[in-house]
Amino acid sequence: MIVLLSVKAGLLVAVRMKGYDLIVSLHGNAVMQTGLATGPVIQSAGGGFMKPIATVIWFARAYRAIGLKGCSSHSGRRTFITWAARLVHRAGGSLRDVHVLAGHRSLLATQRYIHGNSDAQRQLMALI
Repeated sequence: MIVLLSVKAGLLVAVRMKGYDLIVSLHGNAVMQTGLATGPVIQSAGGGFMKPIATVIWFARAYRAIGLKGCSSHSGRRTFITWAARLVHRAGGSLRDVHVLAGHRSLLATQRYIHGNSDAQRQLMALI
């Protein structure tokens, strides 16, 4: 469930801000909305909130267990944003829409998440 939230909904495991634990930031079609969680989105073994640091540790252990190096709790979010950027044109949208879904304050922040694709760049140049 945590991995799916990460890749399919742009899960953001956040740190404490102004004394509140921001648990997740999900795009508008997901069950939860961006902001302070009012109930456990990801439950701990004890049934309460899974704290952000516990989620970060969970991802690190899970990726290590399957032999993936360089992955973090943010990897799925980067994947979500990259896929959204590549597919947004099919929905008639733009990078601005991806920016809104990511919940970033600036489009520049969103752009840092988007990985390029040299094959797509070559195909684009062939179309021009």
